[in-house]
Amino acid sequence: MASESDPLHTSLANVADLAEFMYQLHAHLGDHELKPGEDLKERAVALKIRVPDFLAGKPLIYEVHDHKEEVLDGRAIVLVRPGDSKNPVSRRKIICGSWGRFTICLECGWIWCQIVIYGRF
Repeated sequence: MASESDPLHTSLANVADLAEFMYQLHAHLGDHELKPGEDLKERAVALKIRVPDFLAGKPLIYEVHDHKEEVLDGRAIVLVRPGDSKNPVSRRKIICGSWGRFTICLECGWIWCQIVIYGRF
């Protein structure tokens, strides 16, 4: 069994914390329109959402992101989970943030939610 100080354990725990943060942000934003350049961490704190410790030090800047224009410079990690089946008319929502050399996008609809992390790692 791997110890909690094992690098793989730490990496997976951070990914899980990031996913939970993005899902909570999506759930609490409702119909609030984000503005390009807005710090998503500041918005999360205002909404009483726990910001993962590893995100400290750099802002997570909201940006309008067009996946069609994404040039994959490096690799991508994709996390998918079921969407909000209780609300079949929920509109698709995309939240993207730039954090250092990474772009983190959450796209949610009725059937599924996905997080895509683009960058060099």
